[in-house]
Amino acid sequence: MRARNNLPNTLQPNWAVEIREHYGDRMNFLTVFNPGKQSEYVKFESRCFLGTAPSIIRISKAYGYAVAESWLEIQLQDLSEYSGVKDKMQISQLTEVAKTIISNYGYLKVTEMMVFFQRFKADMYGKFYGAVDGLVITSALFEFLEYRSKMIDKFNKEAKESEQKRSDQMKEKLWRLCCELAHSTDAERIVVFNIFLESN
Repeated sequence: MRARNNLPNTLQPNWAVEIREHYGDRMNFLTVFNPGKQSEYVKFESRCFLGTAPSIIRISKAYGYAVAESWLEIQLQDLSEYSGVKDKMQISQLTEVAKTIISNYGYLKVTEMMVFFQRFKADMYGKFYGAVDGLVITSALFEFLEYRSKMIDKFNKEAKESEQKRSDQMKEKLWRLCCELAHSTDAERIVVFNIFLESN
């Protein structure tokens, strides 16, 4: 059986197959990550940056370059309409900006891109003056990378601190249990002590 982008499954990496199995066909993928869901995704920003959503380049490998390009064009068209400026982006401009993003920022996850578009809409980056400008978008995306780096560091630190807190709580709980079993049999104390050692 051949994959939907006409490449034999045997010639594709496992992650490409897993992407299609997880998100379904290309139409379902476009539905899952359509612009209307940007606001839903950004509610869980840590997952957008640290989660398992695929990168743009992996989408191009799993579904074909045209799908990655189309997905970006849809996001860009939505931004163009949202901007309210008179001169919207033409199809050729949408395609060119999409290709530029894939070539230079293809490592970004689709969820990270959705955070970017949502922040752009919130007036956190460049502005359009009379027409939607592709250079403004790519310049804003470059600026977004700094925010992305800070957020990844922040969320990784929070995750590490949370894990350390859980570990400390478990150690304290086990230690108290050891104290409570001070008058228990040697066999019982050995079992509890081994559990305590494994938690360190």
